[in-house]
Amino acid sequence: GAAGRRWCSSPVVAKGVVQRGDWAVRADVLGQYAVLGKVKLTGLVAFTCSVGFAAAGGPVMSLAHAGVVGGCFLQSMSANTFNQVAEREYDKLMKRTDRRPMVKGTITPQQALTVGTAELAAGTTMLYLVEPTSAALGVACWALYVHCYTPMKRIHWLNTWVGAIVGALPPMMGTAAAGAGVLSPISLFLGGFLYFWQIPHFMSLCYLNRRDYKAAGFQMLSSIDTHRAGLFSIKYAVYTTAVATALPLYYGLASPFFVAESLAGGVYFTYASYLFMNEPLRNARRLFLISIAYLPIVLVLLLVHSPHINLNLSPKLLCPMATAN
Repeated sequence: GAAGRRWCSSPVVAKGVVQRGDWAVRADVLGQYAVLGKVKLTGLVAFTCSVGFAAAGGPVMSLAHAGVVGGCFLQSMSANTFNQVAEREYDKLMKRTDRRPMVKGTITPQQALTVGTAELAAGTTMLYLVEPTSAALGVACWALYVHCYTPMKRIHWLNTWVGAIVGALPPMMGTAAAGAGVLSPISLFLGGFLYFWQIPHFMSLCYLNRRDYKAAGFQMLSSIDTHRAGLFSIKYAVYTTAVATALPLYYGLASPFFVAESLAGGVYFTYASYLFMNEPLRNARRLFLISIAYLPIVLVLLLVHSPHINLNLSPKLLCPMATAN
């Protein structure tokens, strides 16, 4: 009644309603920018960077670790944001992307570019303070993703191999921040493992989304020549397994237990790729899910069996030279 209307219109209550509304709006805006930066994918990218840092002997409990992971995270968010700005007209044509922020109009391209630029600047600064080489690798990774991989998706199916380079660099940013050389065994192992792993992973993913990619005009091998995509999946699954077993064994990057576990996982990964080649319609999702599980399992096992993990508390921003060189 009238008393209820007077209570709701009181300054205190009205202010409380407005405040709750403001927080809801702010949370929604942050959520939209998280979608713009593909925060889940970015989290995986930052995780591979963290593994590189730890496996190369960098002090896990240090500001350097936080700095390189945070910088990598921000650079990845920026790259994904710029990617969505460039592909906003094509995202409208695909069911898997037609609800993205710029397609819905909740974020303008100018707003996205402003935030993406700020993320790139902040992330690069954080990386530079830890290790300039990591910052340089990060900028190269960003440029390759935004200016090469993104436009190449509409030109040639070799874009997947360019994108694989992008995915291989973050763990090397981590190893560089820990003091290991870019061409050190641990850097080559992690970079090679991530590079080869991505081909079967993306061949299965692209097959699952082949209709969307075709509608947007993206050139993906899985929708152009599925059998050839299957052959590449088997070949690169074998390469992935070889890198994940031979290099750690030869250079002593992890214990023999890791080599055995990695070999078992790699054989199953290769088998899933074989099934995908023979019956893609039936086995594409299987390969995709196995690839998603295989990657973090191998990386976690590496940390468990690595002799170079440094758990000493180090408040210093710049970290000492790695023991794994």
